[in-house]
Amino acid sequence: MELKTKRTVQAPIDLVFQEFTNFVWFESVALSRGLNIERTDAMVDIQTGISWHLSGRIRGKQRDVDIAVTQFIPQKSTGFRCESKALDSQIDINFTPDGPARTKVKITIAPTAKNISARLMLQSVKLAQKTIEKRISSRMKDFCTTIEEKHASA
Repeated sequence: MELKTKRTVQAPIDLVFQEFTNFVWFESVALSRGLNIERTDAMVDIQTGISWHLSGRIRGKQRDVDIAVTQFIPQKSTGFRCESKALDSQIDINFTPDGPARTKVKITIAPTAKNISARLMLQSVKLAQKTIEKRISSRMKDFCTTIEEKHASA
């Protein structure tokens, strides 16, 4: 099963890619939501292999998640591997220029279960796939609107 969403952003590809890979901002968002996040690599530059350990209460339960950048091709794509006790997910984000000031962004999330309870949860996700994709799309729309506003004010 894959969850997918796509959006066209009214901003150049370099700005869109920069915002989607602004890991310092994403770390601050996690901290503001009461999660603990720490880098688990010693890399300075943004590249494949950067990793984090995230822990905290997510959807009412204590969770530990390891996240690693599996692909980093500037202005093309980035990918992440998220691993927890029960669930692994591969998240791929692809960027395609659609003119000098437009960028198409496509996100694909492919979760896989590690145990029976996670399999049952994924069955529920399959049943509600369209609703979940709409939620992901709504959050992506909000994020892309912020990028467009940054571009318009620059």
